[in-house]
Amino acid sequence: TPVSTPSFTSDPVGVEILHADRSIATQKSVAVVIDNLSAGATPGDTLEYTINFQISDYFKFGTLTLQDVFTDGQLLTGTPTLTITKDGASLGTQNFTLAGNVTDTVIVGDDHQLDFNISSLLVSGFSVMDGALAGGRFNVADNTGSRGTITYRTVIQNTFVSPALSGDSQVNQGDTLINSVVVRGQVIQSDTTLGAFVTDTSSASTTIVGSNLQLALVEINGDGSAPALANGIRATDLVTYKLTYNLGTTEFE
Repeated sequence: TPVSTPSFTSDPVGVEILHADRSIATQKSVAVVIDNLSAGATPGDTLEYTINFQISDYFKFGTLTLQDVFTDGQLLTGTPTLTITKDGASLGTQNFTLAGNVTDTVIVGDDHQLDFNISSLLVSGFSVMDGALAGGRFNVADNTGSRGTITYRTVIQNTFVSPALSGDSQVNQGDTLINSVVVRGQVIQSDTTLGAFVTDTSSASTTIVGSNLQLALVEINGDGSAPALANGIRATDLVTYKLTYNLGTTEFE
């Protein structure tokens, strides 16, 4: 006997899914890569920021730069790197050079602004002589596209250079370290005519690890044995509780 399969159609009022088409896009993430004390972000730990960017299929961009700001309470460590895939082929990884193709500037609030000159490193490190990247279908090409990844690290400090309004200079449990990024490039037309500058943004944040209060019943009438605790509580019993809070870092506000 044939079995009929019911069908169902739903079309709610309004927009269900909204996609923003972009000619250049960026995404940022952060992770603790050297965890010195308690599990999670604490002063002395090393954070690694990863910034990915992609060129849309039908675009080509030159004068590529990326401006990244990480908040007070961190210091740059090590050498930032750039990994490039161009026209579907991996070009490997090259280092940025401080005061060359990346600068670290202290700005208002003692935040740090990193200015990465991607096009400059494309020329000097990857031998992409026009300093430009094109999408996979630009100018009738049929490649798998171009993309890049910038990676750098910071060390979480014990104190802020410019404390918040509370005046507490310590980097405490619950404090949030914020990071934002803007990628920027100039459109290059198929006839090499230069077009407008286009940008995209992203951000990431890290919160200094804290803990949760834990309450436990530990004794009934001075007896902390399993049988005594299993008997439950009765009227006139003397009950002892233990309240525990584990400090992820010794700074607490």
